[in-house]
Amino acid sequence: MLLRMMCVVLTALVASGGLAYAQDDLEARRAAAIRYVQSPFMQDMLAALNSPASLQTILGATSAQWSNIPEHHREKITSIMNEEMETLVPVMNAAMVEAVAQTMTLEQIELLDAFYRLPEMRDLNARFNDMNRIMMQGIAPQMQAVQARMLERMRREVR
Repeated sequence: MLLRMMCVVLTALVASGGLAYAQDDLEARRAAAIRYVQSPFMQDMLAALNSPASLQTILGATSAQWSNIPEHHREKITSIMNEEMETLVPVMNAAMVEAVAQTMTLEQIELLDAFYRLPEMRDLNARFNDMNRIMMQGIAPQMQAVQARMLERMRREVR
């Protein structure tokens, strides 16, 4: 059922065309975008991205030194980061609203909003968060190696 709904939504999005600039009223798209961005799914997604657990996972994957930092310091660091990132939530919401309104038609926004308001999507969102955490932990050594190579190349090649 959910897969069928996803296919219907994606097909409708593709069929309804590209950028929305002249296709309908920008203010109507903004109003629909506000409803979409304020949906429980989108707000849960933003909250999960800014959560201390998510920040710890990202830091653990991107910093080879993260595991050498005492746990109580890691907790304080992620708490500080979380508090500071929370100040960006209204800015992120506004930027999302504007980006959605400028790049999608009213019909596309309404389809996405309806899709993400399905009860099944709340559970899927939690699973996506777990999936991302597991994936980030799985690629941590490779990500750290890539970062080290990038830094080394920048030191050599950017003059």
